Amino acid sequence: MNLKELIIAVLVVVSGVLNAYLWKQLIFSGSYSDLALFSLPIASLFLFVVSFAMLAMLGENVLLGLFAVIAAFIGSFFFVKASTAVLSGLLLTLVIALWAFRGIRKEAKSQNIPQMNRVLRQGLPLFFTAVAVMISVFYFSGIAISEPQTFVPKAAFELTIPYLEGVLQNILPGFKASLSVNELLRKNAEEQLEGELGLKSVPEEQLKKLVEEQRRALEQGLGLKISGEERAGDLIYSLANQKAEDFLGPYKRYIPYLSAFGFFLAIKVLTFPLYLISLALVWLTVKLLLAFEFIKRETVSVEVEKLSL
Repeated sequence: MNLKELIIAVLVVVSGVLNAYLWKQLIFSGSYSDLALFSLPIASLFLFVVSFAMLAMLGENVLLGLFAVIAAFIGSFFFVKASTAVLSGLLLTLVIALWAFRGIRKEAKSQNIPQMNRVLRQGLPLFFTAVAVMISVFYFSGIAISEPQTFVPKAAFELTIPYLEGVLQNILPGFKASLSVNELLRKNAEEQLEGELGLKSVPEEQLKKLVEEQRRALEQGLGLKISGEERAGDLIYSLANQKAEDFLGPYKRYIPYLSAFGFFLAIKVLTFPLYLISLALVWLTVKLLLAFEFIKRETVSVEVEKLSL
């Protein structure tokens, strides 16, 4: 057995399990708005995808490659409690990942002069889909079925709310997801009094009374209980889920599954730029391994069967 190929196979298993552990920790932490927390899961994902691509492209022992991919993803699912949904997710993840491995390997072996981007395009998009399915199963098993049923995944909402602030500010001037409802109403009240009445200074008691009146009007208009201390972003989140639940009606029991699917779509959006970066990382890794003579170029004679007259 080729020692170098064995090293890459071990790296696939280790990086795959490590990647799953870090994503699981991130998901269960609930801190989706802090993009800095994504650094370790994404870094481990890059290591996983590069080692996976190298094994699929360069590996000669197909059984070793298949074993490494299977071990990486089965090991990843040990971090969540077994259930029918989890086992189904594992099976789907394995099928997609193995198909991705086959696509890269087949394309690499079929080319006399391998074109790396073309080879990787045959499997890396599927590989990222397998990872997205795995992460979504983690979300479903740990959050979607344990927290109050919500149609809009909290994780997906936290990821997208920074990009929605500009739109929401057209509706609610000065809107910021991090502000409390009372802070937002107070800010709007001050701007309204200054703009319409030219009052730059208003007695504190009068301002508090105006904020309270606005909060009650907002509460009645939205049909939600509003204390004023909740974040404005959380209020929008509750409103979005309330409208979704009203729309779903008797199909509310399917919300955990729809929530997990929504989370899957959010992860797929995230993985698209990661896929483009991965193409560059694999190319760079091959160049480095060639420079350090871990891999080498070989000129081989290939017999080709042709039809002729």
